[in-house]
Amino acid sequence: IRRIDTPSLLLHTSLRLASLAPNSSPLSHPHPIHPTCTIAPRTTVSADSLLGPNTSVYQHAIIKNSVIGANCVVGAGARLTRCVIMDDVDVGEKCQLVGCVVGQRARLGKECKLGEGCEVQPGFVVEEGTEGKGEKFMVFEGLENDGDEDDGGEGMDEAEEGEGESLSFRG
Repeated sequence: IRRIDTPSLLLHTSLRLASLAPNSSPLSHPHPIHPTCTIAPRTTVSADSLLGPNTSVYQHAIIKNSVIGANCVVGAGARLTRCVIMDDVDVGEKCQLVGCVVGQRARLGKECKLGEGCEVQPGFVVEEGTEGKGEKFMVFEGLENDGDEDDGGEGMDEAEEGEGESLSFRG
């Protein structure tokens, strides 16, 4: 038994399991596309993909060799290839994702282009039109100025209102 403790290992293992034919192994899924999924006309979902319960896929979306969790929305014209999308994720219209791992409750704005190796933290909102490759999108909490340093008495400004800084960095 091997522990799956990195995003790249999770991606590789999930895609390997998704490629198993239904009922060919105790680890294969009996229904690669859950019966409660809503898939619009003129949409392509490859046979080596898995779609979880209550997931909606809109027109002209293309999903290849990907695993998509429960209660997700894949917007019109989106393209997902070799991705793992966790539960409750909203992928915006015309997003292009390749080799990405997207955490629970994340939101990807329209026309995002995330390439091989991108990771999106659970709950993170990726702004419309964002492009990246090999980046980690996450919220850093606790980076706000705590007022102890001599900053001219100005203290915190906008950082007080939010839950933390939204940053991405290249891995």
